[in-house]
Amino acid sequence: MDLTTPPGVTRLILVRHAEPADNPAGARYGRVDCGLSRHGVGQAEELGRWLRAAPIDRIVSSPRAYARETAAPLARALGLAVTEVPALVPQRLGALDGMAYEDAAKRYPEVHAAWLQRPTEVEPPGGESFAQVRERVRAAVAALRADGPRRTIAVVSHAVVNRIVLADALRLSDQDALRLDQSFCAVNVVDHAPAGDALPLVRLVNAVP
Repeated sequence: MDLTTPPGVTRLILVRHAEPADNPAGARYGRVDCGLSRHGVGQAEELGRWLRAAPIDRIVSSPRAYARETAAPLARALGLAVTEVPALVPQRLGALDGMAYEDAAKRYPEVHAAWLQRPTEVEPPGGESFAQVRERVRAAVAALRADGPRRTIAVVSHAVVNRIVLADALRLSDQDALRLDQSFCAVNVVDHAPAGDALPLVRLVNAVP
């Protein structure tokens, strides 16, 4: 893909973090913060090589270690700093965070059953709802766009953040947002014209370097 940003738009290059070191085979809710696996380090290095030709003006990242480590090779390649944006963290899952599905089914059977059927409608104990995540992600994206039009910004975060931004651009429902695959180190591109001029244009989804 030609990564040249068209004139007059703000381009968001949305990147899901590379493979984390804490990546168990069994399904579970979220994960504790950790760095990248050896394979994830290689993915991040390849990402840096793949995107170094893009006219990126700014790199922002979730504060999670595996997101920051994903952004680091690209930042080195471009000679840019990485700005942490707290609003780009994944959904806060409270008591379920890091818990295996089988354990959650025993301790929180009703919440777990509802999560499997309607994940965007469930607020985990001590956590936040999908709607709350959507609102903080929207606010963060609006702030990035307002910080300077006609820029190219790399946003290194999480699957849920990318899905929300893509779903907003495509006018998808919350539930449909979860149908958008986001592999480790996936790259997505969304172009925003100046406010009121045109709808966002999704140019790339789930491309892995």
